[in-house]
Amino acid sequence: MNNIPFTQTFSDWASLAGYQLIAKNNECLVTDFGETSYDIRSSDGMYSLTSRQRSVEQFLMSSIDVVDSERFLTALLGDDIRACRHLPRISYAAQLTDICPDCQIVDEGENRLILVDGLGQNRAIFRSPIDIADDVIWFSWILDAPLENLRASYLNPNGRPLFPECRIGPKSGVPFSNR
Repeated sequence: MNNIPFTQTFSDWASLAGYQLIAKNNECLVTDFGETSYDIRSSDGMYSLTSRQRSVEQFLMSSIDVVDSERFLTALLGDDIRACRHLPRISYAAQLTDICPDCQIVDEGENRLILVDGLGQNRAIFRSPIDIADDVIWFSWILDAPLENLRASYLNPNGRPLFPECRIGPKSGVPFSNR
């Protein structure tokens, strides 16, 4: 029985990026059957997301809501979909000061950052020393974005509706709208 309730819409999204979902027990693998895969595990009310590149596993984030894990993966796969469609990259904010004004970051030390939403709820934990600030920052901007708007923005050449203020192309450090 699969306890990770990803939707058919997410499965279809993963397919657009060349990935397939494989569910078993409390785990879901999102794989391209090549060098890259993402693994979502459910344990003790948390959903942990890791990536694997060439057999090296790296923790990405964990959350208490599977929708936040789906949102994070939707954005990661969105980058791949844009590349497959020869669309330019969507640039994300690049410094901790660029966090969405509705959110805050709590630094617990030892490469552990907690993203707190505007209601004071801990929404995601990040523990990777590689690009940890980038992950927390860009995720803060899409934290409450409707999944359908997030998918539409990655498919739109201009990044609309969520990324209208964002520069398309190399990293620019320009924040974007999360609504």
